[in-house]
Amino acid sequence: MDDADETYINGKRIGGQYEWSINRSYDVPKGVLKKGHNLLAIRVQDDQGEGGLVDGSKISVSTAGTVNLPSNWRWKVALDLKDNPRPPAPQASRWSVLYNGMIAPIVPYGIRGFLWYQGEANVGRAYQYRQSFAGMIRDWRRAFGAELPFYFVQIAPFSGYPDEPAAELREAQLVTMGLPKTGMVVTTDIAGDVRDIHPIDKQNVGKRLALWALRNEYKQSDVPSGPIIKSSRIDGNRIICEFAYGDGLRFSASSPQGFVISGEDGKFVAANAKVENGRLVAWNERVLAPKALRYGWGAAVIGNLENAAGLPASPFRTDSWPAATKDAKW
Repeated sequence: MDDADETYINGKRIGGQYEWSINRSYDVPKGVLKKGHNLLAIRVQDDQGEGGLVDGSKISVSTAGTVNLPSNWRWKVALDLKDNPRPPAPQASRWSVLYNGMIAPIVPYGIRGFLWYQGEANVGRAYQYRQSFAGMIRDWRRAFGAELPFYFVQIAPFSGYPDEPAAELREAQLVTMGLPKTGMVVTTDIAGDVRDIHPIDKQNVGKRLALWALRNEYKQSDVPSGPIIKSSRIDGNRIICEFAYGDGLRFSASSPQGFVISGEDGKFVAANAKVENGRLVAWNERVLAPKALRYGWGAAVIGNLENAAGLPASPFRTDSWPAATKDAKW
């Protein structure tokens, strides 16, 4: 069922759950079933998206194998919830549940700042994350009554994401660094198995978050971040980029990787790259009039651009072509 159910046999409730992704398994108490016809009735509550019985054509009975049910269930809409206020949410990911359960109770306490690791669930509406993430930061600062530092982790490479939305979510996080007293940790070089959405190496994530706090709050660190794209320009058939935190700009291996370049047609091909006078220079001999350079742009594209501190550059693009997730909303 999708999302919640209450299941009855002959008017006796035998079970109910709130979870759309699992099969139901209910014991029928002795004495509920009778010889001849028995009435199976299910109340399904759908809160969002599609809902109902995922497969209403059969039901498995442990003592009798599979019982085929008629495909033409008798049904009716008992109540249309679309105009009603949302009910109290039983799941942590629902609107306001985490805030009211986890943040509001600690607002009276004094804290020095925030460390944040999240974003995976927002990939499908990455462009909107520019607003929602920044809005959350502003709201937490309002609640605590101070412009507290907020340092966060860019989502790691994961092959299960769709390419454009994943890249646009990282870009939304990059854009959020425009807020005062924020900083971002890049994880492209420590992701490990890109088939795992939760990388194992959390120690380096924590160390890199600490670099931001040590530098800004405790004045004990010089370089808190890997290279962050600052500007770009086109020079003939080359695109030249400059970076913040780019001192000692280099590649971690002899062969640059993760760069693609495109002309006006938007067809990206692999780009050559080198560091020249502290700037990144990228080109492809077949692209005579380049318009866009992208780095680490995709679900699990691993680049190797870094600074002298060995901290990786954030994925970026030099174009402002429309985002694939621009119209995706909550």
